[in-house]
Amino acid sequence: MGRWVIVAFAFSLLVFPPASFAADRAEHIFKLAVVAPEATPWGKVGNTIKEEIEDSTKGRVQIKWYFGAVMGDEPDVSKKMRIGQLQGGGFTVVGLGFMAPAMKILELPFLFNNYEEVDHLLSTMDESFRNLFTEKGLHLLGWIEVGFIQLYAKEVLHTWEDFTRTKMWPWSGEPLAQAILETAGVGTIIPLNMPDVFTALQSGIVNAFYGPYYPAIALQWHTHARCMTHWTLAYSPGAIVVKKKAYDKLPEDLRPLFQASWDRHLPRLVQMIRDDNRRSFEIMKEAGTQVVQFSDEEMNALRKRVHGIYDRFRDEYYPGSLLDESLKTLSTYRAGMPSASPSD
Repeated sequence: MGRWVIVAFAFSLLVFPPASFAADRAEHIFKLAVVAPEATPWGKVGNTIKEEIEDSTKGRVQIKWYFGAVMGDEPDVSKKMRIGQLQGGGFTVVGLGFMAPAMKILELPFLFNNYEEVDHLLSTMDESFRNLFTEKGLHLLGWIEVGFIQLYAKEVLHTWEDFTRTKMWPWSGEPLAQAILETAGVGTIIPLNMPDVFTALQSGIVNAFYGPYYPAIALQWHTHARCMTHWTLAYSPGAIVVKKKAYDKLPEDLRPLFQASWDRHLPRLVQMIRDDNRRSFEIMKEAGTQVVQFSDEEMNALRKRVHGIYDRFRDEYYPGSLLDESLKTLSTYRAGMPSASPSD
């Protein structure tokens, strides 16, 4: 489930970061867009990377960020990459799935139990995932994330059966997320674009939604949440991706300098996002949002119910061999590791 850009993105204005070097000195310009506002960790780390790259390359490479969805939603950004208006951007699973559908494998329900499993799978299968982008004419600069998906409702609910009777929002154009909700038994699903969700919550068009904790606060959706879950329904990944054609144009002496900044700072961004999600959970709980605790019987039944999604989309969104490799990698890892909670 996904598309979450940790968040608050709908209400931010575009700010053009001041260039460290005169534009006429730049030999290579990367115009990158992201839905997240500049005030979020995505913007803070993104501007640090921009300044570092422009400094290390002595202005030969210039980064221009477009924050706050001013270039449109993630599918819009992908389309603008295809026509050359943009060279890349920061994407959640929505945009990643639009460009490389096989990436939807990472948002399968209950695929991960904790962040350690996420990190292990992405590092162990890094080459396999990178190839998915290469095949589509893209270059993966590095992983980021949005976090683990939670569910929220405007009324205090107590059982999964209660959730199935809500009017649940999924991101418009996210078929896997909708399929997960349908398979889980949610009867009324109302897809909307992200900027429309707050108004829909106010008016009652929808009365339940999903996403990580930090986006819920940043977008102010939490003001309509009286209860929330605290388990790993699904994981929402993210990545910085550029057109391979633009990346390949970098001369050999610039590529290591360009890539090094992403390698150095994106892990810090991931940690900032995880910290923000943990803090946001505590903030919401202290503000009175009730944590819904389902019984083991309910959780086991829900897991069993949605597990059929794995094979349903095998060889449609992702190769069966990639699914098998992912499940085997996680199974091997779990066999040698103690269990951990989603917030660990």
